[in-house]
Amino acid sequence: TPITPPGVKIPGITQGESSQMKGTNTRADGRESTETTLSLGKQSRVLEQVTMPPPQAEEQMMTVTRGEMQRMIAEAVAARLEQAQVENPRPEQPRIEQPRIEQRRVEPLPHDHEQQAQSNDRQVRRVEEEASSVRTANPQARDETLEQLLAQVRDLQARVEGRKIGGSRGHPFSQHILDADLPQGFRDLNISYDGSTDPSRHMRSFENMAVLHRYNDPVQCRAFLTTLRGSAQDWFHQLPAGAIKDFEGFSSSFLNQFASVRPQEKSYLTLMGIQQKEGESFVVVDVESACNVILGRPALNTFQAVVSTYHMKLKFPVGDRVGEARGDQKLSRACYQIAVRTNQRTEPKEGKKLGSNEKRPRGNDLEPHGELMEIQIGEGEDQTTKVGKELEDELRGQLVEILREFRDIFAFSPEELMGIDPEVMGHKLNVDPLKKPVKQRLRHHGAEIDKAIEVEVDKLLKAKHIKEIQFPEWISNTVMVKKALSKWRMCIDFRDLNLACPKDHYPLPRIDQLVDSTAGCEFLSMMDASQGYHQIPLAPEDQSKVSFVRSKGTYCYVVMPFGLKNAGATYQRLMDRMFRSQIGCNMEVYVDDILVKSRSSTSHVEDLKETFKTLRTYGMKLNPNKCAFGVRAGRFLGYIVTEKGIEVNKDKVQAILDMAPPKNVREVQVLTGRIAGLSRFIARAAERSFPFFKLLKKKAFQWNDEAQMAFEKLKEFLSELPLLTKPEPGDELVLYISVGIFSLSSVLLREVEGAQQPIYYTSRVLQGAEARYSEVEKAALTLVVTARKLRPYFLNHVIIVRTNFQLGETLGRPTVSGRLVKWA
Repeated sequence: TPITPPGVKIPGITQGESSQMKGTNTRADGRESTETTLSLGKQSRVLEQVTMPPPQAEEQMMTVTRGEMQRMIAEAVAARLEQAQVENPRPEQPRIEQPRIEQRRVEPLPHDHEQQAQSNDRQVRRVEEEASSVRTANPQARDETLEQLLAQVRDLQARVEGRKIGGSRGHPFSQHILDADLPQGFRDLNISYDGSTDPSRHMRSFENMAVLHRYNDPVQCRAFLTTLRGSAQDWFHQLPAGAIKDFEGFSSSFLNQFASVRPQEKSYLTLMGIQQKEGESFVVVDVESACNVILGRPALNTFQAVVSTYHMKLKFPVGDRVGEARGDQKLSRACYQIAVRTNQRTEPKEGKKLGSNEKRPRGNDLEPHGELMEIQIGEGEDQTTKVGKELEDELRGQLVEILREFRDIFAFSPEELMGIDPEVMGHKLNVDPLKKPVKQRLRHHGAEIDKAIEVEVDKLLKAKHIKEIQFPEWISNTVMVKKALSKWRMCIDFRDLNLACPKDHYPLPRIDQLVDSTAGCEFLSMMDASQGYHQIPLAPEDQSKVSFVRSKGTYCYVVMPFGLKNAGATYQRLMDRMFRSQIGCNMEVYVDDILVKSRSSTSHVEDLKETFKTLRTYGMKLNPNKCAFGVRAGRFLGYIVTEKGIEVNKDKVQAILDMAPPKNVREVQVLTGRIAGLSRFIARAAERSFPFFKLLKKKAFQWNDEAQMAFEKLKEFLSELPLLTKPEPGDELVLYISVGIFSLSSVLLREVEGAQQPIYYTSRVLQGAEARYSEVEKAALTLVVTARKLRPYFLNHVIIVRTNFQLGETLGRPTVSGRLVKWA
């Protein structure tokens, strides 16, 4: 906008008229600006003296609008002003008043970052326009004025770019969290966390306040950020852009980051190890309790306190006054109830862990070794099963003939499962009537899992293993487990129901005994029942208790489902009843794993025929896809059984050989667990693993040179593990024992034609005071530990102990120590 300098007059316009040319106009962006305008009364005289348009132009101007007329007049005045400055130069440079520059404050970043960025851009354009006007109208004063304007432009541009980057792309929150509106009257919570205390306690406090204020998920994220201080806030700002998408992920990342400052749970052993320091009048106990502090007699004496249990008061002197602590029976009872509930949550519940006789190897426990071939045993092309490829033609022909004869014992579809007669075997829950039924809330799954659940439910409905129910007593949820080849297995979460059922103490067979009795056989046939648990009926009165819910209905089992507490015991009881005359002779059974064994090829077909007759009598069906007949070796209960003896499972060995050096405690635990699975084949396993056990005892994990050396030696030793044998009836066995500083070891051998063949290796780490025993006591302890672990061998065979220690003479003395007398 042109500005009239002092002393420069426009011809035809008086000073009074010139004052009317200044007015306030409103610009398009809403700001008010001072511009040169003319009143309509002076328009004609200005046009006459500034510009003389021709008559046709004059007529044309009569048709323009009023706003256009004012714009044209302003342009004419500006042109005449420039001409006047050229025609009337002044001898001295006139003093030009600098236009006033308005200092604008950048508003704080609102929640809508795009809107704020646009607002900042508008501020930049305004300042640039002002700079342009000053540059055009006042060239003499532009230096100082433009410098101030350009400084504002640079500051605004820096703020705009910084906020664009930090607000929309660099913030750890995702955009939908940043765009969420805060509730009206939102205030910072009066809690804070600086990374030095328990993060779980801070999270619980925040969640309680969030529930009180009814914060939604995005508001919870932003409100929780306001509680972080110090290192916690530094951690948050180091997160990648957009890493926080919801409060669940935010809380999980927060708890994982500050997990190291959580208070560690301590057992009673820690409490017993605490010693009272000098000058300490009480012992601090880090346990859950209904009391804030427990005052003993020394504290009462120090405080000169007087206790009255009748009045539930405690009085003690405080200077010249008397302090008083009053008891509240109602509050004490409430605190006690809270402490009891906390104790119940922290203590392990009965039924969560299996007993020693219920533990079984993981994975597929029955798998043939060697090449197999498929044979058709039914009318359909898909009605096939597998036999050993190394069989002789005559034996293979006999085997195929008997399989086709007993084709009805195989189930090629779920509809063919008839089930066991309820009078023969059925499953009962025997739920504790004092336990209150639990109805779990429906858990929602993704589209893929929902589809897999629907497929499994349809199969069970067609097989009539489940039915819809309207009024269930207990309700459990489905749990989908990923199998090989991208398949799913549907399980039911019966944990609440299992807690209400007493344990069935029916014994399971010893795995070592089954493996020993199977080794040395020439031919093996491995069979698997088709959905074995589902072939056992469930008591009608218990069907409503084994109900499960999904998104499209509630169902209950009419057969024994997987996942029940005593299902394995019921199935083992059925197998023992069905094959009572065969188990131990030509068959071994461990729950649903059935193995037929034969010393020669001639008797194997007859052994299978006897087994098939029993299956047909009881109506038990086999899965033809998981059966293998007439093989010479196979994996049974985690071991490879052959005619020569017992071989190590190479998959377990390869799992250790492929391991990298452990980087944390969890990986060390995995390593020691895998070593324990091979302990029967490893001499002095405890001594080889002792460097790993020491790492588990340390608070700060550090993989050292000792552990690395032991790790490398272990891998070298595992490459050549021995073949184990089994003892024959009447054999005399030899036991060698070895003692070390921190471990005990022994090996049970069998001597055949002057050669010694190992049967079993045992070892154990010395615990506590055992490390301080004398060598004779350690040797005696080794013998006791081995006799307890290998009890069946000691009961059925004569054991010769070979050692450098005079154990026989020492244990026979009446003057030996008490523990030796007890062991003797």
